[in-house]
Amino acid sequence: MIPPLIFLDIDGTLNTHATMFNPDPSQSLEAPCVACLNAIALATDAHIVVSSSWRFKFTLGEMDDLLCGAGLHSSIPIVGTTPDLTCSAENSFIATAPPRWVEIVTWMMQNDAWGSRRFVVLDDDCTGNPPNYVQTDPAKGLTPGDVRRAIALLNGWAAPLRESPAAAQSPPLRGEAAPTR
Repeated sequence: MIPPLIFLDIDGTLNTHATMFNPDPSQSLEAPCVACLNAIALATDAHIVVSSSWRFKFTLGEMDDLLCGAGLHSSIPIVGTTPDLTCSAENSFIATAPPRWVEIVTWMMQNDAWGSRRFVVLDDDCTGNPPNYVQTDPAKGLTPGDVRRAIALLNGWAAPLRESPAAAQSPPLRGEAAPTR
């Protein structure tokens, strides 16, 4: 069985405008926001996948050290990072970044997690309008209200707030009942 997954952005989620530009990354993570992440993961046995741009600056081990140093509970596994799907200047005429949701879907497909309904995307600005998106306020970071929403989504107690237009028009997945209107 696939464990619940938290796709984690860091800037605007585990820090705020007040701290996100601190040149020392260990000083930019805010303890109350990390405590909220602990609450979500511990209540749902979720694993973390880093979808933040921090994955370009730090290895998985370095991110684990930074997050644990900021208070992430040691029992919460960080199992990976979403892939870098940016087209580089070498591969394209224009360097572009796909919506974060495309990177999340790609990770899920590469890791046999596609089809799981037990995931959340914690992000202050996630393009692509993903389902199970808990949008954080970058002025506040992850809050207790976000914790309640994320736990409800991970436990299947709440329907996603957002449904992408493509999802609304696409046929149901195998084994899924067609939506009624």
